[in-house]
Amino acid sequence: MTRFICETTLALSITACMLFGAGGCGAGATGDIPPPGDGGEDAGHDAGVECVDDQDCGPGLVCEGGFCKSTEDGGKPDAGPPEDEHLELQPPVGGQNYVFVVNTTLGTVAKIDPGELSNIEVDSIPVGVRPTILATVPDSDNAVVLNEGSRSLSVIQAGEEEDMVTEVPVGQAYTSMVLSPSGRWAVAYFDQSDDWVDPDSSASKIAVVDVAAALSGETRVHEFAVGYRVTDVVFKTAGTAPRLLIVSRSEVAVAELDRLEDTLILPRVWIDDPDAEVVEAREVLATPDAGTLIFRNFLTSELTFLDVESGQSSRLLLHGVPSDVDLSPDGSMLLAVQRSEGVVARIDLETDLENIVEVDGVTYFDPDGNGLPSPDEVTHVTVSGPDGQTLKIGQAVIYTDSGGELSAFLYSNIERAEELSVLDVGNMQVSYLGHLINKLVDYVVVSPSAQTALVIHRPEFNSSDPDPVEREVDSLNGYTLIDLPSLATFQQVIEAPVGPMSFSSTGRYALLTVFDSVIGVNELHVVDLLRLTLQMDSVPLDALPTFAGALPGVEIGYVAQEHAYGKITFVDMSSMAKRAVTGYELNAD
Repeated sequence: MTRFICETTLALSITACMLFGAGGCGAGATGDIPPPGDGGEDAGHDAGVECVDDQDCGPGLVCEGGFCKSTEDGGKPDAGPPEDEHLELQPPVGGQNYVFVVNTTLGTVAKIDPGELSNIEVDSIPVGVRPTILATVPDSDNAVVLNEGSRSLSVIQAGEEEDMVTEVPVGQAYTSMVLSPSGRWAVAYFDQSDDWVDPDSSASKIAVVDVAAALSGETRVHEFAVGYRVTDVVFKTAGTAPRLLIVSRSEVAVAELDRLEDTLILPRVWIDDPDAEVVEAREVLATPDAGTLIFRNFLTSELTFLDVESGQSSRLLLHGVPSDVDLSPDGSMLLAVQRSEGVVARIDLETDLENIVEVDGVTYFDPDGNGLPSPDEVTHVTVSGPDGQTLKIGQAVIYTDSGGELSAFLYSNIERAEELSVLDVGNMQVSYLGHLINKLVDYVVVSPSAQTALVIHRPEFNSSDPDPVEREVDSLNGYTLIDLPSLATFQQVIEAPVGPMSFSSTGRYALLTVFDSVIGVNELHVVDLLRLTLQMDSVPLDALPTFAGALPGVEIGYVAQEHAYGKITFVDMSSMAKRAVTGYELNAD
């Protein structure tokens, strides 16, 4: 493990610390630093061999004219730094106290302790070969890393004085990993939504790793056969007995996690609907008890519900093709939005899915039990504007309001209309909020405290508004904050689109990245949601932002940016103090 500690007052450049040593790092230290090396003897080529730069040649040789040459034969040493190695860095992941960044190229994890921002510490933790995915165990600084190259998981116990790593072999070079909500289990599998070209590994196999056992020094890995083309991994989040569902194209494998030691073959539940098997045109939702799976297909006006206990697949008729489905947090209710019809349907899973009927060999839900299933049998509403015209609602975002009741924002990011409505899910009453916004809606996010809605806008080119000021506003990006109790708003117009964003753990602040590489805009906006305004002027960033996050328990956010050796800017959202860390993987052991 290599540790670097730097103290600054304005900016932090870990690259300079590693070049001159921690004692040579001062405020605002900068410099062009050579890329990482392995610290060992040069294993390059002999003289006369073709090369690109000096790193391709052996000891005492330099690259000149495309060939390795000895300095005695007229080769001139390259005075500049060697070329960048184009490190492959994964998105940062926040733990309880640290931010972790995976360096796929070097096989390390950077553990960054932002502290009070004036004294940032960076540790480099060696893991397996070609690490790609990192997840943290909730309420801890323990992390699990998937290593594709070494076919293993690295379980990290991060501490102030020492970081412990346990390597757990998983047998295959899996491409994806999911950690259970409790952090007890990790599942490695092949994600076949991407290209898969490894004939030496089975795509119908998973590895279940007991993370708690690995943290205590034991290795418990359970490998199982599953269905072809895995698309979703679902953990049970409600109830007592832990359960895992592996959803593939045509079937679901069911794993009872407290009985893995005695399980050889996972039982299967088959998906009895050809439309639900079209994986490139479907979305899968699961109830918290992992008892029901809901399949939405983009090409049909039916929803498919799979009862995991009974193994029965049944379909529910809608008025049109659902453009969006959203499940309530407790899994008791589902909203299905049908844009072409302007209809929002509420499916109550306990009552609407009680009666079934068979029609031409297909099982349908018959909510009113009359033997004739129809879309009108589920509770629904046609959404209209102040003029009585039907609104083409395409999206629903369910949230629990401050009074504990379910509501949903309704909007469309396809239709060319400045429309926003809110649905009282209990009585299916719609309130039109279009007067609160002045631009097209891209998407809506509700703060963790349910106090504020953040409406992200998209630009409207060739606006037909007769007012030249309004046309200019329409042509720009922007966002609007809505205080939900009072409906007070704050609108910010910006030159570039909103990118990755995050909320502070307290829910008071929102951290938004704003960038456009073409016009050279790279900004960070910190919004005080209680005051409903920007905390201060926007913060310029030196490079294109790629990810935003926040640490729990403190008002510290972080933004990763494009950089040859990695760069993260930390921001104290209450005071707007900021520090940058760059090159945190250089010369890592």
